[in-house]
Amino acid sequence: MDQLSTSSGKAPAPATAENARNNAGKVAAAAFDNTTHRLFFATMHTNELYAVNLNSNSAAPVKVADLRINDPFVSHPEENNISRMVIGADGNGYALTNDAEHFFTFATTGQQVKFRDLGSLKDAPENGGNSVHAFCTGWGGDLVADKYGYLYLINIYNKVFKIDVNSREATFMGAIQGLPQGFYTNGAAVDDNGKVILSCSTYGKGYYLLDMPSLTAAAITGKNTDVYNASDLASGNLLFQDNKKDNYIATAPEKLDVDGSNISVWPNPVPVTGNTFNVAFNALDKGDYIVQLVDMDGKVVVSRPVRLGSKRQTIPINYGSGISGGLYVVQVLNSNNITQTARKIFIL
Repeated sequence: MDQLSTSSGKAPAPATAENARNNAGKVAAAAFDNTTHRLFFATMHTNELYAVNLNSNSAAPVKVADLRINDPFVSHPEENNISRMVIGADGNGYALTNDAEHFFTFATTGQQVKFRDLGSLKDAPENGGNSVHAFCTGWGGDLVADKYGYLYLINIYNKVFKIDVNSREATFMGAIQGLPQGFYTNGAAVDDNGKVILSCSTYGKGYYLLDMPSLTAAAITGKNTDVYNASDLASGNLLFQDNKKDNYIATAPEKLDVDGSNISVWPNPVPVTGNTFNVAFNALDKGDYIVQLVDMDGKVVVSRPVRLGSKRQTIPINYGSGISGGLYVVQVLNSNNITQTARKIFIL
């Protein structure tokens, strides 16, 4: 990692500014949002957040936020680079600088992306010399998320930290066993089987599969083993996720319309002054239903009875005041309290 050097309080040397510009298009952090089918990535040395809509034929990157901590052409040391990013189980994006002094969260629903700097991560008391902030034990690597709301940082030196998003505490779990000499983790993503794929930007002999509970890794073998020197990986999967239905809150997952084709919910996100969202029923049979707004802890915060007179009908749902902003699930239950369909919604 090349560090930009400047003199404090002075304009940058031309070479420094040029270095920043040359690195502005490079990417070391990316995350895939399975809900909106967008790939988010941050540019090196400028920390600009871009999104690519993978449902679009053009798939042109669009700048959606500016996460920079300071002016990159005045002072942007290597520790300020965002090198780790993931979408959490709550539907929010999370990004982390090399030195873990800046832990960003950003809302991924809708075209306007709002972000906050949550501040510095805190080392758990038992971490000892394995600090999440130290160059030798904490920098680089990538983030993955589990279905319980925790994040896992796998750094460039193959050490693993478990991050509690609410307390911002990072607990050192140990070092990965089974990786060959010269393999430094740059990218990590959860596969469909709940294992973590690891990539390295300089090791061209193969990828490795990490079993998180045991912190052991094994080489990926098989016919499709083309290897690319990858600085980051991203997927829509979560650790310990049994199947894709785990992405939704439901009382009867086997009945759940996971792609949401039975209903549409709009506007999404809901404006802060709105207090109302619309549920467009597209295919459900006539009859009585209950529309619920459920938070990410599984608590029903709003419940409204509705009656459908036809298969295609739009009904406004007013949730009143006192609802905190964040990610929720709109789920529809039939008269037997069986969940028929669900959609995620973001309230600003």
